[in-house]
Order: sequence, then structure tokens, then C-alpha cells
Amino acid sequence: MRAWVNAANASYHGGQLVLRRPVTSGWGFDFNYTLSHSLDIVSAAESGAGNSGALIQNSFNPKASYASSDFDIRHNITTNMVVELPFGKGKLFLNSGLGWVNQFIGGWQVTALSRYRTGLPLNISTDGIYPTNYLSSSIAILEPAADFSPSIFLRGAPLFNTDMSLGKYFQLPFEGHRIQVRAEAFNAFNNVNWVIRSEPWPTAAPASSNSPSDTSSRNL
Repeated sequence: MRAWVNAANASYHGGQLVLRRPVTSGWGFDFNYTLSHSLDIVSAAESGAGNSGALIQNSFNPKASYASSDFDIRHNITTNMVVELPFGKGKLFLNSGLGWVNQFIGGWQVTALSRYRTGLPLNISTDGIYPTNYLSSSIAILEPAADFSPSIFLRGAPLFNTDMSLGKYFQLPFEGHRIQVRAEAFNAFNNVNWVIRSEPWPTAAPASSNSPSDTSSRNL
């Protein structure tokens, strides 16, 4: 018979820095930086939650597993900006052109949205066969001599992504309305962001060329 107890605790500490300039005089930006640290004993229920649940290595001493949370992001930066190109009516350059000329050279706008974050903690487990797993070992179990929390120092790859757009406003001939045509590019710089997958550690013969790799990549 399985049983669950409230044996875990968690904490979160963080600080934020925000720099913001509203869009005036043709440009504006928003910069956000978060420095934080989330810690817990397990980041999910021990069984039946998330992708594979969480594992407590030593149920005699759950606090030995206290380390960075699975979702801990130490540094997180998001930025966005809007820049109107300085051409056309009311701008710095070519501001005295005819109305139809301004329809071509004026009203251009560039926007960008970027995000950077450090890698998530990695966990090393033994596929559920751990010292105090009563379902996979004998009924009488000795307390382990040592505990190991790899998420303290092992982390995956960071993430960086930038989305951009180029837009053009066209003035409509009535009531001061205008319409915008915009082209958008997601992951504009084609950054490769690695996704860490759960893979068994080879214990005998080397994996064949058809075996899945430890990491995979994706372009966001």
C-alpha cells in the first residue's frame, strides 16, 4: 500500500530590475531582469505527477535532497523595443516630401522581443531503483550512508530567443485612420536551444548509432 506524507518544504528568493521608456519621439523599450533562486526537496509529488514524478533518495532524511528546484531559473532577462524609422512627415529625414511620397518612405517601424535565461537544473536518478524505494527492494532497508543532490551544480543549456517585426503604416484618406502591414520573424537569428531529455546511462555495450542522443535541439 502506498502512502504520501507532507515531508517537503520549499523557498523562493528573488529580485527584479525594470528599466522602461514609453514610446515617445519615435522609440521606446522595456528591460526586465530577474535574479532568483527556488529551492525544495522535490519539485513534484513523489509519484504520479509531472512527467515521471519526483524521487526522494533517502526517506530517513528527506532534507538531504534539499537543492535547487527543477524549474529554478537563476537569471532571466526579457527585453522589447519599438523604433520608428526617422523618414517621412514629422521625422528627421525627408520630412518635406509630397503626400504620396510619404506613403512610401514614412511610417516604417521595427520591433523586437528577446529573452535569455540560464539553464534548468539537471537531476540524476537510477530509474526508480533508489535506496529507499520499498517497491523495488526488500522490506528491511538500511539507512544510506551518503546522499547526493546533483541539481546543486548540474545545469542544462541556457535559452536565447529573439522575435522581430518590420511594419509599415499607411494613412487612410478619412477620419485620420491608418492601417499597418507587418512582417514577423520568430527566432529571427535562428538560435539553437537545447532540450535535455531523459536518457538511460549506458552500462554495458556502447549505444548503437540508432539510439537516441542525450540532447536534442529546437528552434523556438
